[in-house]
Formats: sequence, C-alpha cells, structure tokens
Amino acid sequence: MNDNGYLSKTGRRFTTDIVRAMLVNRTYLGYVKYQQYAKHPDGSRSMENPVEWFAGQHEPIINQDLFEQCQEIRESRRSRSTYNPKYWNYLLRGILYCAECVDNMPDDVDPETYGRMRSQATRSGYLYYRCRAHDYGSDSHAAASAEIIEQQVVDVLMNLQLPDDACQDIIESLARRIGDQRIDDRIKEIKEVIERMDFRWDQGFITEREVYIEQRLQLQQELEQLTPIPNDALEQATDMLDNFADHWKMIVGSRDEQEHLIKLIFERVGVMDNKIMSITMKPDYQILLT
Repeated sequence: MNDNGYLSKTGRRFTTDIVRAMLVNRTYLGYVKYQQYAKHPDGSRSMENPVEWFAGQHEPIINQDLFEQCQEIRESRRSRSTYNPKYWNYLLRGILYCAECVDNMPDDVDPETYGRMRSQATRSGYLYYRCRAHDYGSDSHAAASAEIIEQQVVDVLMNLQLPDDACQDIIESLARRIGDQRIDDRIKEIKEVIERMDFRWDQGFITEREVYIEQRLQLQQELEQLTPIPNDALEQATDMLDNFADHWKMIVGSRDEQEHLIKLIFERVGVMDNKIMSITMKPDYQILLT
C-alpha cells in the first residue's frame, strides 16, 4: 500500500500496527463498534471495558467467510516462543511504558497501547523490556533491564509512607459529601449524559474530537469526585501499603503472585533507560496519597 501511494485516514504511511488493526476490524463487515468510555487516573482513556459490535447502516465491503479466513491465516502465522516458560514471569508486563514515547505521543494513535514496552528474553536468560517505537514507524529507544526496573518498583512500595489516619479521614469526608440526596441524583444524571455522549461519538454524530474529549473528561472528573469508594476497599488499600513488606515476604519465590500484587496497586509505570520516570496507581491507592 505504501509503494502504491496509499495513505491512512490521517494522511500517514501504513505501519505494521495500522495494518494489524485493519485485519481485525469488523467495520468492514458492516458493523459499528461501541465501548463504554472509561479513563485511567492520569486522564488517559482506558480500553478495559468490553467492545460490543452492532449491525451498522453502511454496506459491508467484505464477507464473513473472507474475514474468518483472514483470522485463521493470522493465527497460523503467529510466532510461537521457544523460550523456557520461566522467562515469561515479568512483574511489569503490560503496565510498563516508554516515558519518551508517551511524552511525544502522536494524535492518531491509541493512548492505551502506544509506548507500552514488550517483555523479552535472550537465549542466555537475560530478561528485559523493549521499547516498541519501531512498530509505529519511529526510532526505538533503549531497552530496560527487567531486574533493575522491577527492583526499583518494589523499593518504591517498600518505602511508601501513608499520612496518619489517611483512610479514616477519607471515609469521613466521603460520608459527609454523599449524605445529601441531591448528590445521588447528580451522579445518575452525569452517567446518563456520558452514555448519550459516548453513543453519539461512536455513531459519528459528534465530529469535533477535542470538544468531545474536553466535555467528557469534565463529566468524568465530576463523577469521580461524587462517587464514593467503598470503605472496605480503602481499608484494604491502606493495609496493603502500610504492610507491603509483610505481604511481599509471604509470596517470595512466586513471581506470578508478585506480579499480581504489583498490578493490584499500580496502573502504569513509565521508564527511560533503566530509571523509573513516573508511576500511576490504581484509584483506591492513589486517593490515599493525594
């Protein structure tokens, strides 16, 4: 396609990432996609909600048989790793991002995946995370040692100090705020407005992207401020941070459980070379430190 002068809808040359997305896009079958909007604590959009497909009003350009044949061929060509399974126990897989890529993110990419680093290993057993910038047509940045970065993350958790009575202060504050019935009505109203906005955006009725994003984020921020976090969730988060060393000691030797524990607390980790540059925590933990 590039050799014949074709460009993507944003006027860019086709990259491997764009083509991969095209090959699984059911829009070409005559469907439209809907995914309930959600965002990370740092304001970026989260793609964790399930995607639903509905019959659209446009004509399909390929048939179901061709689409399924394409998926079968892609699956048959999928590379199979020959590495020892023990090399797959990366504690930060899926949540580690290249800080330089994220800071220089283009407008026409998926913020959920752009900059995410891939976990890899050499045959000699060296574990590392690789920047995937070249997959998007850019120069790849330096890789990061899995051992060094993972130890930095653990050190951060080992040394976190919560303010005295942080959990109780938050619970009392939320209790005062949600005591007013008008807040419950406003929460319901915001959710209904967000649902209508998302539907109109997915159907193409809203075309000004910046306006949609700005209004959507304002509503989401207000909703998060009004929505209480359950007391038991805050208490669990407080215990996890206050006693992280004890929890970690109990799972020494089980990297699967260590990975689960870290991802229970952290949403994202940004790195540059072998140094952590940023950390985004899950909402229950973030609120305890703000």
